[in-house]
Amino acid sequence: MFLSAEEIADSRRQAALHALELTAACLNAGQRLHELFSTAGREAFQQGGARLASMSPYPADLWLAEGARHSQLLDAACRIAGDAHKALIENAEAQIRVLDGVVFAGIRRAARLSPWEIAVSLRAWRTALEHGEETLHGISEAAHETVDLAGREVHQISEALLSRPAATGRRQRKP
Repeated sequence: MFLSAEEIADSRRQAALHALELTAACLNAGQRLHELFSTAGREAFQQGGARLASMSPYPADLWLAEGARHSQLLDAACRIAGDAHKALIENAEAQIRVLDGVVFAGIRRAARLSPWEIAVSLRAWRTALEHGEETLHGISEAAHETVDLAGREVHQISEALLSRPAATGRRQRKP
């Protein structure tokens, strides 16, 4: 593809860095999930004994109280998953830019060494690749917005569950 040794080494280095960044993002998400769930487990264990001792005759009270905690846990887990998903999208887009750079370098070299008829078609190919890269960038932005929208919706659901007052005792019947 007419690439120099420096360009090949640079593209390999960038690919390794992108793999390292993706690994770091996944490890970060795993660590955050571990901290979230271990904290939730510790809190549940500490509160479990006290709740069993003062158990209400109406288990719905306990279920409603735990439902709010679980909604907070789900909200935090979705935030972590959303952040990891965004990191994956950014990493994939960055790696594609590296590959496009390699292809563009090859096209430039091939165009310089080719007759003008071939150079015209190579420029058209380069233009098509540039438009494809712009389209990919638009898709990545839309994916980011979708992740943000889903995160806001989960947060709204969580807030709605938290703002609902817990039932105390049985419902009274209207006469």
